[in-house]
Amino acid sequence: MSKTDKLSLAQFAHKLGQTLRMTEAASEPFHRHYLTLDTDGRKAMRSEWIVAHLQGQGYSAEDAAWINEASRTERAREDQRAYDCARDSFSYHVSRQSEERANKPEKPAIRARMVKSVADDAVNAIIAAGLSKAEFRAVLDAIKAGVQFK
Repeated sequence: MSKTDKLSLAQFAHKLGQTLRMTEAASEPFHRHYLTLDTDGRKAMRSEWIVAHLQGQGYSAEDAAWINEASRTERAREDQRAYDCARDSFSYHVSRQSEERANKPEKPAIRARMVKSVADDAVNAIIAAGLSKAEFRAVLDAIKAGVQFK
């Protein structure tokens, strides 16, 4: 019987929490460096993290690189789960996106009912006018040119 078999759920969660706290503190320099990078640098750092994390999960270097480059639909279910774990780990420790989201002001909600009624009225007017495709495009261009947003 291994030592982990003797841990209770609470003990395991406690140890995991301790490890998380220590790794969060240790990842602070990586987070500060991430903030100094441009978009390409951030993408490269994220890619490097994901590949290394996948290797830590037991994937070969070639498989980890392929999983990182593959689309969601190309990955097997277990590979997608491993990728998601690596991505979430990067988001938590390095990019710390939850902190960025918390500091952003909330966008006002779009008044969906108003938008739908305006769209319905416009669609009905266009259908009633019997416009050709070229005339319809001209109407859209005129609307785009005439509308200004705050």
